[in-house]
Amino acid sequence: MSYYEVVCRLVKEELEDRIEKDYIFSGEENLVDDLQFDSIMILQLIIKLEDEFQITIEDDELEPKLFENVKILTDFVNLKKA
Repeated sequence: MSYYEVVCRLVKEELEDRIEKDYIFSGEENLVDDLQFDSIMILQLIIKLEDEFQITIEDDELEPKLFENVKILTDFVNLKKA
């Protein structure tokens, strides 16, 4: 499973019943504007990302642009894993 697929799965888990189980991300959906993520959901997603990928996301890396869309978030994970 690719990093993108894992990030999509984690986003879907966080959205729970707010999104169809078979929804396919384009990668461009804005987590806040399109998918209605709030600050608690973003925090929970950060924890899931850190656990799943065994990475640490530092406070100074937490910029709004990071959560702009699934593609940007996946690119960030790729950089952290490199």
